[in-house]
Amino acid sequence: MTPNTDTAAVAPSRAPNRLNVKLQDESGIRYLDRQELCEMFNISLSTAERWARIKYGPRPVKIGPRRIGYKLADVLAFSETRQAAAA
Repeated sequence: MTPNTDTAAVAPSRAPNRLNVKLQDESGIRYLDRQELCEMFNISLSTAERWARIKYGPRPVKIGPRRIGYKLADVLAFSETRQAAAA
């Protein structure tokens, strides 16, 4: 199954320098939660879940017993590749 090409050309709705990153681990790595990822790429929660299932986009990381996060560096790298592909 291939990712939906309609969403692949959409630029993030929030500039990376404006992100309000709330999650950070002991080593200083910053994470976005699933809701923040959805807002950044203007996608639904089910799309974020599908991306994780088909291994498209930034890799989800388990950051708690019931919490999924995305490394900020991975999200920004994915955003740049999407923008480059759309150009």
